[in-house]
Amino acid sequence: MASENDWRQSMEKWTKKLNLESHTIKLVFHKDQYSYGNYNPNMVSVANTSSLPEYKDHTMNINLEWVNTATKEDVDRKVCHEVLHIAYAPMYNLIWKIAGDLSEGKKKAYREWITSTNEFVTTEMALALTKND
Repeated sequence: MASENDWRQSMEKWTKKLNLESHTIKLVFHKDQYSYGNYNPNMVSVANTSSLPEYKDHTMNINLEWVNTATKEDVDRKVCHEVLHIAYAPMYNLIWKIAGDLSEGKKKAYREWITSTNEFVTTEMALALTKND
């Protein structure tokens, strides 16, 4: 089983590999997913990351309950996934802001689309990067 320390070691590895060492990434470990706002009992939230990419400032909320039951390989893949969100944050935030200029109906649909696309691309890239790592 994995630990908070395994998450931290993977963070160091992926921030270095993705050239994000100049970024400030605050890690906040929570006892479970409900401690940081995920109240959906039908979905396990492993982590979420919020970013101010123009300042290279990010906060990652981590579900320690999940980490403590996961394998080190699963933790490494999830860390890679979250660090990729940081790498993609400037592009994601730009598209999100552009969508803000659309009509309400189009804005909602476009933001849902960019969110699901961002999640898909991030997941697939994390799988590819961790496949033979």
